[in-house]
Amino acid sequence: MTPEEREQNRRAFIADAVEVMNRSLDYQETLVALAQVAVPRIADWCAVDMVEGGALQRLAVAHVDPAKLSLAREIERRWPADLAAAGGVPGIIKTGRPRIVSEITDEMLAATPDAEHRAALGALGLRSWIGVPLRRGEQTIGVISLIMAESGRRYDSADLALAVTLADRASSAIGNAHVMRELARAHEQAEAACRAKDEFLAMLGHELRNPLAPILTALELMQLKAPVVCEREREIIKRQVRHVVRLVDDLLDVSRITRGTIELEQIELDVADTIGKAIEMASPLLEEKKHELVTSYQRGLVVSADPVRLAQVVANLVTNAARYTERGGRITISASREGERVAIRVKDTGIGIAPEVLPQVFETFYQGPQALDRKHGGLGLGLAIVRMLVALHGGEVSATSTPGAGSEFTVWLPAVANSSRPRPPIGTPIKGARPLSREQILIVDDNPDALSMLADALESRGLSIHRAHDAPSALAVAEKVALRVALLDIGLPVMDGYELARRLRELPGLADIQLVAITGYGQPSDLDRSRREGFAAHLVKPIALDAVQVTIEQLLAHAPPRVA
Repeated sequence: MTPEEREQNRRAFIADAVEVMNRSLDYQETLVALAQVAVPRIADWCAVDMVEGGALQRLAVAHVDPAKLSLAREIERRWPADLAAAGGVPGIIKTGRPRIVSEITDEMLAATPDAEHRAALGALGLRSWIGVPLRRGEQTIGVISLIMAESGRRYDSADLALAVTLADRASSAIGNAHVMRELARAHEQAEAACRAKDEFLAMLGHELRNPLAPILTALELMQLKAPVVCEREREIIKRQVRHVVRLVDDLLDVSRITRGTIELEQIELDVADTIGKAIEMASPLLEEKKHELVTSYQRGLVVSADPVRLAQVVANLVTNAARYTERGGRITISASREGERVAIRVKDTGIGIAPEVLPQVFETFYQGPQALDRKHGGLGLGLAIVRMLVALHGGEVSATSTPGAGSEFTVWLPAVANSSRPRPPIGTPIKGARPLSREQILIVDDNPDALSMLADALESRGLSIHRAHDAPSALAVAEKVALRVALLDIGLPVMDGYELARRLRELPGLADIQLVAITGYGQPSDLDRSRREGFAAHLVKPIALDAVQVTIEQLLAHAPPRVA
């Protein structure tokens, strides 16, 4: 072979080796690929030893004769290399320099003190050896051993140069694999942290909602019993509790959106209806700050959107405007058709947004500088939720502002042309559909305050209520009373609400009992599970009395008649 042909073959081999090693970013797969590409083109067998945990570990080996692989592995298992040794692979680890033994003589093998070891090495038929270091930076992390045996070839200086080049390329591939492994580990840790965060937020929502529920119910019961007593104080408590509920909901919404678990139920809807609902949602803050509200829109601006989520978008913008506008300011809500899109604008006469802050107002948890009193409050989530929800609808949102002269936020959504939009059904109470006082209703909750307040409030509205603080008590009631509806807390001790639901339906005459989940868990997965478990409704604490009554009335209106 001419020098030119040999150089051409060398380059072709290196190119092939790099291509094969780069097929995988898995650390060990890269080493296996390295050993396999070397055999038989430049070696009869190849081994890769790496320093791991303070010892040499053989992570890859290849041989032209597969039958001899087991012998090579047995030699490595019985007589592992000693990192303290001066020669061979340990010597290369220490010095970081390649070595070549052009001819392995019988005298060299005879220097092996163990007779069995000598015999095993002799069976491999070793003839010539090259060892080249693998490096990470200045550190030697392993050695590639190339050995000639069956072919009878002898290595020379040109082979050593080729092996050094191979080791350099392999070191780069291994380095990339290490980096990718660290990135993958970091990604797994980040995902684990994200899951832990989501689980924490779900638990936070549950734990916060549980005590809030009896507070709101107690307020409503107080209003029923004594409407004019401590009216101002009750309104303050109610407003602050609902503020806490809104903060919890914002935290959970951000978690759901970032994980992609928000499911939109899009229908064709008139933007006028959405704005009306948003004003209703934001009205407590508007009234508290005595803002002037100006509206400018007409019916017939139709978009395809989730009615609940789009109302949340507009309400968040109005609430944000109200919060950053001094008492008695003016807030304008307008909507118009602009080409193929519908634009919804919320403009205020508030403090405005500094130019350096404006590009970041839609970022999660971002808030502009606030004084120590934090009079504007919030978690910095409202506008982030707006941006995320609008994006899910295929729209855009922007903000413009002049410091000291107010701000304007605009939401653009694709318009629906020539709509034949049916009006969405609106859940209204079916009062008078049947005499509810005759129906037997069970409430189960291990929180005594929540149980007492909800039961008292529903009884004050004329419903016949039975109470239980745990599953055994509930089953005891169910065995004696012909129940029609059961409101079950899911997080019950010993036997949870799902198991209690199954046990209730197994009792004689209760196969068709209407089940309502009353819980602080409101993630989409929680709603899905309650549906799978046969619950007809899922109410998230804290729950308004009207919502509970409407739910009961609607369920009884569609329930099979009671058999006397």
